[in-house]
Amino acid sequence: MWYHPKRESSKQSTMETKAIILDKDGTLFPYTLWTVPVRAFLASALPLSCLDKERREKCISRFSEILGLSEKGDVKMDGLFFRRNYLYSFPRLFFASLSFGLSPLKVANGLLKIEKRWEYGMTETLEAYDFSSTRRLLDKAKKSNVKLALFTNDSPSSTEAFLKTFGEDYFSFLVDSSSPHHKPSVKTIEDFSLFSGVKPSEMALISDSSRDLRMGRKGGVGKLIGILGTEKKERLERYTSFVFPDIESALKSLI
Repeated sequence: MWYHPKRESSKQSTMETKAIILDKDGTLFPYTLWTVPVRAFLASALPLSCLDKERREKCISRFSEILGLSEKGDVKMDGLFFRRNYLYSFPRLFFASLSFGLSPLKVANGLLKIEKRWEYGMTETLEAYDFSSTRRLLDKAKKSNVKLALFTNDSPSSTEAFLKTFGEDYFSFLVDSSSPHHKPSVKTIEDFSLFSGVKPSEMALISDSSRDLRMGRKGGVGKLIGILGTEKKERLERYTSFVFPDIESALKSLI
């Protein structure tokens, strides 16, 4: 889903930053919220009927790590969630399947349904998460006529599911997997600039991903802000000296 709703007022913002680009997973909420829904998805998607309860739990934990989330909720940056590269993950998926006596083909067919992972309790997980502080800060930004954009590589259905929980009226511009351009293309920034009338140098970009920050730097974004939780601080600091522990403190630095 990629849309250009009615243009917002051209009134100049009293804030130095006139537009903010926000990443979704890992930025607006921590990736650790995915731990339980992903395990529920794997329990349904993998052919586990041949395994006893103990082996089944170990198998789910193994495949969860391949996707990028450990049993304890730690983020694995080489996981499929983050690299989004099946060719890179294929050897790990193949050998993990064989080690548990599962058909690699059946495992692959099950994991292809990963876009439906929202159906395994993520909506309920997000509904229980406290977004109130983030919402208040975004409301304050909008009242100051700051344009807000959401940039994600998720599918339209996953993005829509998130927005129904978080709030659909915060973002005037959206980039997802159906958009003409995707992260990490600087064309996404150019598209937002054309739509909003805000120069990239007057924008801020907030993300937990060094790849997003690198995109922002290439695209001429004025303020790049990293969020801890997914990548190490040293990696984020390759692209910005502004690194915060959470989205609330990052937004407060701008608003």
